[in-house]
Amino acid sequence: LFVFSSDEKRYQPDTTVTAKIGDNVTLKCNADLTTNFSSISWFHLKPPKHLQYIVGMFKYSTHFTVHGGFSKQRFKLFTSKGIHYLQILNTEDSDSGIYYCGAISGLLIRIGNGTSLDLEGILFHPSYLC
Repeated sequence: LFVFSSDEKRYQPDTTVTAKIGDNVTLKCNADLTTNFSSISWFHLKPPKHLQYIVGMFKYSTHFTVHGGFSKQRFKLFTSKGIHYLQILNTEDSDSGIYYCGAISGLLIRIGNGTSLDLEGILFHPSYLC
């Protein structure tokens, strides 16, 4: 049982990132891991699929683990100056959708507001979630 908690825009300041297929994209998460949180994770949502867990990393670690068939060669997680980044290399059409960062502490996952990755030529927009 996990408890999800949505948080303010401060977690994910960019609501939309636009790119072309084949571009490299970096998404930003300002989750503060200096408090009780033990790890940072990123999730991907693209209807009609369910929320997918992409990658996670423990606090104070430089190593990350990629899940769910996502490629470690294309999806990378790194931290710089207290900000957590998800880097997607050589974007593909299946990469469009909404990306959520989450700070995890025990059974609590504090989720950011999400960043929509819009790839030119791909018809996806968060309003399709309705």
